Amino acid sequence: MKKLIPLFLIFVFCSNNAASPELVEQNKAIEFQPATTTTTTFDSDLAWDNFLSAWEKHLKDAPVLSNTELSNTQELLDIWEWDGDRSNTENQYLFEIQVNGLTCTRLYNSMGWALLDEVHPVEQEYDVHHTYKCDDKGDLYLFGSPFYYQGNWWIYHNIEFDWDVLECDSPCGTRAQNYATKFIIEFPTDLLNN
Repeated sequence: MKKLIPLFLIFVFCSNNAASPELVEQNKAIEFQPATTTTTTFDSDLAWDNFLSAWEKHLKDAPVLSNTELSNTQELLDIWEWDGDRSNTENQYLFEIQVNGLTCTRLYNSMGWALLDEVHPVEQEYDVHHTYKCDDKGDLYLFGSPFYYQGNWWIYHNIEFDWDVLECDSPCGTRAQNYATKFIIEFPTDLLNN
């Protein structure tokens, strides 16, 4: 009889298909939810377009040069062009200039560029290439060609960009390497030998 009791218990436990009401409710509450993945693609072209639209709204009024200022500027630009190959640094007109307390040396190539906070009065663009390097680390540059305006010689110097001044639609992103505003060229008597 002792041998029959374990068989009887196995038979009772294995043959009982009835489920308790609690288990039925638990099974109903658990439903399978398939995993979902959301992919967001960043549109860098749209971000750049949005940035440029906001930047253009932020531009200052461009300096308008008088005929005399244009004539002085053109006279300088005619002798300012790089003469010879890149190793010919000593013979360059205005190889060094001083701006914002810094001595800056002329660059042979113009691969770097900046967004100006106004349209350059001669180049008629607000994105211009660098023309001078002002430090050995490569953090400080001058951009665009020098120009004569309101009794002073000017050139653009890079500045720290402040995102808070821009109201940009989303997405918003920049490709600009630098940002620049105009500064007076110090000791301008050498510019046209006057």
